[in-house]
Amino acid sequence: MGSTGELLQKLQEGRGDEALRGLYALDGSDASLEKGRERAVRVVRAFEAEFGARPEAALFSGPGRTEIGGNHTDHQHGRVLCGSVDLDMLACAAPNGTDLVRIQSEGYPALEVDLRDLKVREEEKNSSPALVRGVAARLAELGRVPYSAKKFFVKHQDRILFGTDCTPLSMGYHKIYYRFFETKDEYFPYQPEGELPGQGRWAIYGIGLEDEILKKIYYKNACKVLSLDENRFVGGVR
Repeated sequence: MGSTGELLQKLQEGRGDEALRGLYALDGSDASLEKGRERAVRVVRAFEAEFGARPEAALFSGPGRTEIGGNHTDHQHGRVLCGSVDLDMLACAAPNGTDLVRIQSEGYPALEVDLRDLKVREEEKNSSPALVRGVAARLAELGRVPYSAKKFFVKHQDRILFGTDCTPLSMGYHKIYYRFFETKDEYFPYQPEGELPGQGRWAIYGIGLEDEILKKIYYKNACKVLSLDENRFVGGVR
């Protein structure tokens, strides 16, 4: 990453045109490319106006898509049909050296979330700060506060369903979830061996949930939601 000034210069000199053409000028026209370039420059300038010039910054595009038929390949047995759309979300982002996430979206008020406080706030429900705070409070964070995490799982044991977007779930991740939920192991990595940590170079602790709570989280609560007979699931959870 370069500075915001370097990023602007790169865009204005056309050194980002190859990437921009693939995003915004699929019709091959110079007019579409110029429009995409102007948009990217506007985003970086808006970032500087809100947060100041930064020594490190980058542009990120979140492309849109439409699900014509099906969704995830593992759910639909490979029978899916998706199409891309020529719309995206474009963001300029930079590290700020603090535990604060600050976001300014065009046309919306600025928001700030302190990553040191990831507790659920009733007044934030169905809001952008709640989304940011919830995404941040993943396994890596829960594992850093095992006592609070265990209290949360015990309190809401009838409402939590185990699930993950790591598909297919490798055996490496099975072991990590097992250690987190079912043991009191201390200070172990939250990523499989050989993989770089995705959120930070820290370790987590197991919360050692009781068997009955584990059964609820793993399958009993899901059976209630799906109106399935939980007795069809054999044995314990260990």
